[in-house]
Amino acid sequence: LKYSDDEATMPGTRGLCSAVDELVLGLKGCPQVAARLENVDFANSAMCTIYPGGASRYIKHTDNSLMTDGRRLTTILYLNKGWEPGHGGQLRLFEPTMPSTTIKRDVEPVFNRLLLFWSTEEVPHEVLSSFRDRAAVSIWYIC
Repeated sequence: LKYSDDEATMPGTRGLCSAVDELVLGLKGCPQVAARLENVDFANSAMCTIYPGGASRYIKHTDNSLMTDGRRLTTILYLNKGWEPGHGGQLRLFEPTMPSTTIKRDVEPVFNRLLLFWSTEEVPHEVLSSFRDRAAVSIWYIC
């Protein structure tokens, strides 16, 4: 786990952050989400993670369940070339609220896939067991 917005620490981070900033700026003009992004001004440093193979996982959670840390929008870029379904490591999205056990979708962590979702209880999620090293960069947009 490493936080970075510095090219020396994690090459490519500055370009990724800039590209995702442009995407979020564009979404602010989209009528379906503009009101929810109105006060989103900046992102925090990128979080670079590698879940080791061997069935590592991350339990069900929301990124800002109590709406206390300012995170509004979660972005994740997957960096896993040659990923196959048997490697596991899918991001499981649940229907809104933490008590929900209804699965909305499992997302494969394939190379160059970018996900965006609300950081609130609307999108509880977990990382399923990964049987191969699984790399991702997460950026949160803050109010």
